[in-house]
Amino acid sequence: MEIYFKENLILLRRLKNVTQKQLAEMMGIAQGAISNYEAGTIEPRLTNLIKLAEIFRIDVDTLLLDDLSKISLQDILNENTKRNKRLGEQAEPDKED
Repeated sequence: MEIYFKENLILLRRLKNVTQKQLAEMMGIAQGAISNYEAGTIEPRLTNLIKLAEIFRIDVDTLLLDDLSKISLQDILNENTKRNKRLGEQAEPDKED
């Protein structure tokens, strides 16, 4: 199984038009950590993977396992929309008549 995390992180960060420093600030970590993630010299903790997925509005498994460079930006955005709808549906309480 191929892991695409570092490539996807670079791609998503550039698509969102944020610097490593800005992304680090959003996450509450050092800019050097983002640099190291992108270089592949360290791997993020699970909590930071979850934060990254939330920032980019994608699933953690997509962040790790899908080669996003082979997927169109529109497909990524569509997948994000589907994910957000699923999350919204799960958050709504059951309505009783």
